[in-house]
Amino acid sequence: MRRRARPREGQILALACLFGLAACAAADAPATVADHPDPTLPEAPELPAGVRLVGMSAEGVRTLLGEPSLSRDEDPAHYWRYTFSGCSLDLYLYPDPRAGFDRITHVDLRGEAFPAPDPNCLELERRIAPEKPRPSLFGPLVDRFVNR
Repeated sequence: MRRRARPREGQILALACLFGLAACAAADAPATVADHPDPTLPEAPELPAGVRLVGMSAEGVRTLLGEPSLSRDEDPAHYWRYTFSGCSLDLYLYPDPRAGFDRITHVDLRGEAFPAPDPNCLELERRIAPEKPRPSLFGPLVDRFVNR
C-alpha cells in the first residue's frame, strides 16, 4: 500500500504547484476598460451656489442638467439617471398635486473611485447635499454619546 501512496503524493504536489502558478499569473492581468472612467461621458456639471435639487420641478432639472441618460416611469413616480464621467446622479420624481407638476423628492449620487474620486463629482455631492451627515466610523450607538 505504501507504493500507491507515493504517486498520489506526487500528483497532489504537482496540482498544488499548478494552482500556485495560476494564482500568480492572474495577479499580473492587464487592467480592463472598467478600471478607468469613460472619457466619452460628460463631466459632472458645476451647479450654481444654493441650488437644491430636492423640491425642484422636472422642467427646472431639465433646464439645469439637460435630458437624463436614463428615464423610467414607475407609476406614479419617475426615475431619472444622469451618467457622468466618474459618477451617476439618480433622481426620483413624484407628482405634486398642489403644484400640478412633478417634483424631485430624492437624490442619490453614486461615485466611483478610480484611484481617487472625480473632483467634479465630489463638488456636485457637496452642492446637492451639503447638510448630509457623514456616516460614523463607530456607529450610531457611539454617536449618541459623542454628539451630546
